Amino acid sequence: MRSPLPWLMAHTPDPGKWQGWCGTWPGVILTGALSGALASLGLAPHSSWVAALGALLIVLLSLSALSSPWRILALILSFFAVLGSLGMSWLNFVMEGFGAVPPALSRLVVFLGSLLVGLPYAAWCAIGRRLLGPRNITLLLLVVPPGFLVGDLTCGLPFHHFPWLWVGYSAVEGPFAAFAPWVGALGISYLMVLTAAAAALAARRVYTCLPVAGAILAAGILLHGIAFTTLQGPRLQVGLVQ
Repeated sequence: MRSPLPWLMAHTPDPGKWQGWCGTWPGVILTGALSGALASLGLAPHSSWVAALGALLIVLLSLSALSSPWRILALILSFFAVLGSLGMSWLNFVMEGFGAVPPALSRLVVFLGSLLVGLPYAAWCAIGRRLLGPRNITLLLLVVPPGFLVGDLTCGLPFHHFPWLWVGYSAVEGPFAAFAPWVGALGISYLMVLTAAAAALAARRVYTCLPVAGAILAAGILLHGIAFTTLQGPRLQVGLVQ
């Protein structure tokens, strides 16, 4: 029997060609859009912090391979356009059900609003690449995480604050959830972006940054052992309607 290995080697896509395609305009937009769809699983009702962290890892890994600030702008904007369109689909229900807004117009409003929300994040990352050039360690560890924090604080200013797309809200369980009493949703967002940035650099063989991600995850696991409340009396089950 002939070994299938030569056939597999001949038909396996070249990683260099795949990475090159991801750096094209269609590749950048598609990568951002698919990452945004994955990140939407971090929002309610799924609340998967693994999906949110994985989406951030893909986005930052793609960002690290891009040298054009304009393509970085497109990457981040397409990420937030899809994340907002899927994660805030309840706005369509409100506009169509209570405001009698046509479905097409409702979805267009949510899409454009998502682009506006993502603009501070995209602008910060694009300007960071423009100023720092190819220095990925500085960009991903020292510029992007605080940039996302600034984006969290400023993205909602046109709407009198807009926190629904903060990735920190995905951490209802897992190691990042233990940081909630200490730093809140904003701090969790920062730590998740920092963890994804360190992992992205490790994927690009900058292994010296991997302990940053390991330290954050280890701290989250250790903090789970600290309780801020004690149970007194019998448990009470309640139902809530929003």
